Amino acid sequence: MKRTVKIFILSATLFAACFNFLFSSTREPVGSANLGPAEVYAASCSKCHGADGRARTAKGKRAGATDFTSSDWNTDEARGIRIITNGKSEMPAFKGKLTTKDIKSVFDYVLRFRR
Repeated sequence: MKRTVKIFILSATLFAACFNFLFSSTREPVGSANLGPAEVYAASCSKCHGADGRARTAKGKRAGATDFTSSDWNTDEARGIRIITNGKSEMPAFKGKLTTKDIKSVFDYVLRFRR
């Protein structure tokens, strides 16, 4: 009985340490590795929105991703940053994955597709 309790306590401690490491808010977000907005976009956004911003990828079509070249796309900065930060529908949230600065720079980057 004592051995089972020890194993349980050890397992629970190990699980808690791993959980803390994986979800700790003190970890550096992905985008803070000195990547430019084009590299952050390529790594985080192009799978759905495409390298050209037209959302013609298979995953983008399935998810109904926004076509950044479309005149129908709402380019309001506050709204765009909120969507990148918190996610929307099929789009994941990038809060904690990208820095606030990277989120803003990626939003500014995708505006270029519309021009």
